[in-house]
Amino acid sequence: MTDAITDALENVQPEDPLFKELFPLIKEGLPAKMVEIGGDRIGKNFPVQYQRNAIASALASKLVYKEGIHLVEIQPADQIADRAFQYYRQDQKIQQLLAEIKNSNEPLKAENKAVILDILSRGGARASLNIF
Repeated sequence: MTDAITDALENVQPEDPLFKELFPLIKEGLPAKMVEIGGDRIGKNFPVQYQRNAIASALASKLVYKEGIHLVEIQPADQIADRAFQYYRQDQKIQQLLAEIKNSNEPLKAENKAVILDILSRGGARASLNIF
């Protein structure tokens, strides 16, 4: 998966929308203190190819550890990178939904709220894509 994503990012430049969209993955893999101190310098001081590799590694790890290796194994080889990008987008949406529900002041019963959060957490991006 990492190799497929790295290959797909080979010609993607920092100013490209896809690169900008995936850039936060680099910071997710770093300790919070490091991001606090130097996170704003990553794009300037970190070679672009290293950034691509970090993005690919972080995205592949996120997907495999959250969904399992079998999900990767059943994907058509020529679609692995695109499906990983789709997964990332859906995962971001799910995280936003989770945050909204957790912070909601709407009158949800505690038990209903817990069930909704559990389903969204477990189903996540993979369930919402309908392609796996």
